[in-house]
Order: sequence, then structure tokens, then C-alpha cells
Amino acid sequence: MAYEIVPNIILFVAIVAVLAIFFRHVPEAVAEGEASKRENSGISGGSVGNNNDIVSGIGARLRVLASKTWLLTKKASVFVGGKVWQFMLEAKDLKQGQILASKFARMVKPTSMRITQNAVHSPMHEAEELFAAGKYDEAETKYFSIITKFPHEYTAYEGLVKIYIQQKQYDNLEETLEYLVRHVPENDSYWAQYGNALMSTRQYTAAIEAYDKSVAINALIPARFANLGLTYKAIGDNAAAKTNFQKAYDLEPSNLQYLVMLTDVMADMEQSDSALELLSKAKEMLPGDADEISKQMGKISSETDT
Repeated sequence: MAYEIVPNIILFVAIVAVLAIFFRHVPEAVAEGEASKRENSGISGGSVGNNNDIVSGIGARLRVLASKTWLLTKKASVFVGGKVWQFMLEAKDLKQGQILASKFARMVKPTSMRITQNAVHSPMHEAEELFAAGKYDEAETKYFSIITKFPHEYTAYEGLVKIYIQQKQYDNLEETLEYLVRHVPENDSYWAQYGNALMSTRQYTAAIEAYDKSVAINALIPARFANLGLTYKAIGDNAAAKTNFQKAYDLEPSNLQYLVMLTDVMADMEQSDSALELLSKAKEMLPGDADEISKQMGKISSETDT
């Protein structure tokens, strides 16, 4: 798969480039050593002591070159890691790609970042345990203490999001998610959760914008299209709702809920025949949901008759 091969290719190219730089300069070091040898030979007849000096000179030159090469390698590793990690975030819903990206990012992440993560690990674990125990106020305090020390530790903000969802504190939820999408605009999950928060407070236009940004980054999660469809339906735009319900259903045709949403809006748009045809095909494909699909067919047929 592409997401399995790309990291190896990029790393291989980076290593080859660094080695090429190293070996390109080795002849220069040797040439300088030879020149120094000829010069010293003209002065002192090439004594053993001078030969040792020459060898030491070449060795020093190579050590400097090796040091520069290591710095280039380190910088290239961090750069490659960042690029690969960014690419994998776009395909993170593919489980194997996510696992590979996580391992690769940890391997090349700068030491200072690893130290920060280790420092955060213990208090984050405490906060998560408090949340799991239902001690939301204490968990919130712990997350805030982490944010005070590490303002860019976004997992702490994610912890606050979970608390505010659990306690239905929609104002705090919206404010926290607004902060996250402003500082990490490339994160599709933050945009989707922000859309959910806006939807829950009936800010439909803003919710649509948030969902649009989420699916623009990652168009592989059907629930986001379904939520976008529900938002359009809430403002009476059945055509846009149908488009998004269709996308959700296409991504997950075994999901009965998406099928019901799609056929409901089709019936609202006086497309009952097409809806019944779609349900009939789905009934053959999903025998386990045959009874529920039959109920939906009966509902649409009765609405059409009236």
C-alpha cells in the first residue's frame, strides 16, 4: 500500500543524499592530506613524525566532515518525519497507515519533544483516571494545570472537550473547540467536533462551515457527511441534505441509519419511487436488516398514498 511504502522511500532517499554528500567530500579531505604530505616532504624529507601529522590532519578533516554529516542527517530525519506524519494524518482512518505513521513519527521526533511528552505523561494519566472515575471537576483542574505548563499539549484540551460533552457544558465546549481549530486547523477531527458543538446549539450556518472543513481534509468518515446532511435538513435545504446522506451511504452501504436518512429526504423531495427502489435493492444486500427496511418501505408507501 502507498502509505506503507512512502515513508521508507523518503527515508531511503534522505539517507542516500546524506551519504552522497559525505563521500563527495572525502576525496577533498584526502587531496588536502596529499598536498600537505608533498609540502612537508619538500621541507623535511617525509619523516615518520610528519607522516603522523598528515594522518592526523586527514583524520581531523574527516571528523569535521562526519560531524557535519550527522547534523545534516539529524535535520533530514526530523524533516522527513514531519512530512511523513503530515501525509499520514490525511489518511489516518486507514488503521495500518496510522500505526505505521505513529511508529515512524516517534522514531524521528526530536529529543526535546520526547522529553516534553514524558513530562506530560504522568499528569495526563492522572487526569484520565479522574475522568474515568467521574470526578469531572478534579479532572478539569488537572487538565488546566497541564495546559498552564504545556500550552501546546492539545491532548489536554481534548480531555476538557470530553468533560464538557459529558456535562453538557456547551458554551465551554464550543470555546475549547474554537481554540483547537484556530491553533490546529489541519486536524479534521477538531473541525468535526466543533461542528457537532455548533449543531447542538442550533448554529447551523457555522456548523455547516465546520463540517465542510472537516470533510475537505478527510472525506473518508461517513458520520461527518451524515451530520452535514442533518444540518442542511435542519435549515430546509433537502437537496444538499440528500447529497450528503448519499455520500455517507456510499461510504458505508451496510449502515441502515444512513439508508433511512437518505430515503426519508428522497420522499420529502417527492422521489418516493426512487427511494423504494433503493430500499428494495438494499433489502437484498442486507438480509439481516430486512424487517427494518420493510418498515421503512411501508412508511414511505403510506406517505405517498396520503
